[in-house]
Amino acid sequence: MMKTLGMGASHRLNVTNINRYVRMGRIGNYALGYKEDGIFYVCYVGRSDTDLNVRLKEHIDENSDYEYFKFKYAETVADAYMTECRNFHDFPNENNKNHPAKPEDYVGKCPVCSE
Repeated sequence: MMKTLGMGASHRLNVTNINRYVRMGRIGNYALGYKEDGIFYVCYVGRSDTDLNVRLKEHIDENSDYEYFKFKYAETVADAYMTECRNFHDFPNENNKNHPAKPEDYVGKCPVCSE
């Protein structure tokens, strides 16, 4: 079965698109990557527990190798963590070396590996 991020369309990673598509102050998950023949290839997955718009903008300066992004809002920090864990395990990549960090005050475990 093909793995899916459960995120919407991909957009070029730039300030204009981040401001156009990602609302300020919302938490959630994202994937960064590139497109080839119209297919989005995941190179990095992450989350923001505070502001997805701001976090995505940080990646513009951090690594210019990422050309596109996808995102998904989360209702709670715990939801964002669980989604990041699933994406981390479903899309292994050398750019994601460390298991996602648990949010502060989170007592649950990774839904995939129980870490």
